Order: sequence, then structure tokens, then C-alpha cells
Amino acid sequence: KRWMRYSTYTFTATSAVAPLVASEMPKAVMAFPIALIREAEAYAPAAVLSFQPNQNLFVTHDGRWIGSYVPSQFRSYPFAMLPTETGERILCFDEESGLLVENESGERFFDADDGVAEATQKVVEFLTAVQRDREKTLFACKALAESGVVTPWEITVKAAEGERRIEGLFKVDEGALDALSMDAFEMLRKSGALPIAYCQM
Repeated sequence: KRWMRYSTYTFTATSAVAPLVASEMPKAVMAFPIALIREAEAYAPAAVLSFQPNQNLFVTHDGRWIGSYVPSQFRSYPFAMLPTETGERILCFDEESGLLVENESGERFFDADDGVAEATQKVVEFLTAVQRDREKTLFACKALAESGVVTPWEITVKAAEGERRIEGLFKVDEGALDALSMDAFEMLRKSGALPIAYCQM
């Protein structure tokens, strides 16, 4: 079996948010608003793609991406690095993506010597780099939360049925950040949290 590269972004059509890592936030903030969302007991940055569940305003009905930046979460599709029960991360493939083929039109998973094929290896390297960045990003977001500057983002949108409050998004409170002591502010700087905070604000 082989794999095909995606040719449309229809697989993102039901994603209202897309997780981000710190290194991509300077580009992402030019394309869409960024919020903090809860992942388990932690906060993580995410691109806000819609205020409606299961809707992405940055992809057209025919699958074209119309934003100026594509989050790394989507660029690795249909691959993902997922944890096993022991915490080890393994390369996984979405078999329901329609991109698994049984002919020679696709990319090889393995080469003739049963090693990882070059195209697959590039995916592994990309996802490994993103995962390393994600760990640093979560560490920085934890520092933001512990410093007390993360607060619910109160957003109300007007819809046909009336006003609706958006739940589940958080932001950095600029006033609380400015009020931090020098020691607390320095701790955030050392943790790598300040670029995340400024991009979010």
C-alpha cells in the first residue's frame, strides 16, 4: 500500500479551532484570531476558525484554503504522531482519509530495503519537530496560567436567533500581565511565554 498527498482542505471543514505551536504563532496571528483553549488540565494556543461548532470559515465548499496561513495541525494530514499507553509516540495514518492506495500512484511508506521511505521520513521529521515545539508551548502556557494572567474570553455574537455567548475560549489579560512583579515577569520571559502572550493579545 502507498499514500497520497491531500489535494483539498475539505478534511478541515468541521474544525472550528486549530491547535498551534509557539513557532508558528507570529505567522498565524496575521491570518486569524488566536485564543487559548483547555486541553485536559492545560492551556494551549489555537487559531479560531469559526464561532460556530463544526464550521471552518477559512475553507471553501470546494476545499480551497482561503487564509494566508495553514496551521501545522493540517499540513501533516493524513499523518499524526500519537502517544501509546506507555507514552511513546508513533506515526499514525488516517485510513479513512481516502488517501491510502493500493497502486503505484502514491508515495511509498517504506523503501526497497524495508527502511522508511524518504517522503515518509520527511513527515516524521516534521511531526517530531512540531511535537518538540508543542511541549515547549504547553510549558510556556502553564507558566502563563500559574502567573494568573489567563482569563475567560467573553465573546457574544449576534445570530438570527439572538445573541449567543461563545464558551471555551481564553485570553491573556493585558492588565494582569502589566501588573506582574518584575520577578514574575522575568519568570514568564524565561519560560518562553511572552511571545505567546503578545501574539494572543
